[in-house]
Amino acid sequence: MEGLDLVFLSDQTTHQPVRSVSLPSRIHPLSVKIRAALNRLIIWRRCSSSISVSASFGYETVLVGLVDLTELYSCVHELLESPYVKHTLLRHQKGKLLEDSLDGSVLLLDVYEGTREVIVAMREHVTNLKSALRRKGSVEKEAKAYVNLRKKAKKEISKQINALKKMETRDISTNIDHDSTIASTSVLRETIEFTVSIFRHLLLFLSTIPPPPSPTKKIKTTIGFLPFPFVSSSLSDKSLNLIKEMKSLDEVFLGSILDPSKTIFEVETRQKEKMRRDVVEDGFRDLEAELDSVSKSLVKNRVLFLNILSNCYY
Repeated sequence: MEGLDLVFLSDQTTHQPVRSVSLPSRIHPLSVKIRAALNRLIIWRRCSSSISVSASFGYETVLVGLVDLTELYSCVHELLESPYVKHTLLRHQKGKLLEDSLDGSVLLLDVYEGTREVIVAMREHVTNLKSALRRKGSVEKEAKAYVNLRKKAKKEISKQINALKKMETRDISTNIDHDSTIASTSVLRETIEFTVSIFRHLLLFLSTIPPPPSPTKKIKTTIGFLPFPFVSSSLSDKSLNLIKEMKSLDEVFLGSILDPSKTIFEVETRQKEKMRRDVVEDGFRDLEAELDSVSKSLVKNRVLFLNILSNCYY
């Protein structure tokens, strides 16, 4: 029995008398949960690294990453409640990892805020464009606002990606099967690394679905798509629909500005045909909801770190 299992065994032996009868050791349920959560994200990382970050990087890939990340944080919260882990983290490099994690949580929450603003703004502009079409009036104002939004969004995305680079770590591996101290610190480091990676992929995904067309370049009509493993076909279909509908928005509304020969009626007819469902809005709402779940986990993590560090000053 090694690593994480020793962490929970230490908790038990601290509060319970030693029995004279030897019984088979059982793996702690939380140890199993942590291993499973880490393994899912390791698989996610391998698969996502094999997919070029473009329109083919599916919405469902990002969504699955956010869901799995929230589950890992739930396990970490339980781990941080362990008296042994608290003591270990305070002793390890004089609490440096805790201090670094606390500082990192502030940066990650800032990235969350910036990313969420981009998602909400894009969703609201989709709604405004659809409303303008239903009014059967000119969409020029909304279309130009949409173009400006895309430009601002790219600047914000670039800003947040640069912020994440400050937290990029090297040579971090999952060492949960080593001694209990290494296991505890490794889980925290891995959690930070996965958070940075998933946030980065989300930002890159938002910046590339799809890129605004250039007046001198013809808009592509096909999009590559690579499904993410262990994802239901319905979610994969939804991802492809989201990408297609986002492409339709750029093709129609940006195209109407770049090609003045298109009449409002033609634009309206095409868009009504392509936007019969609220695929784009629903997709952004899904991302927004899962991102909010991760942010709540970050806040709880921060509170737990502060509680542990406060023990240094009693």
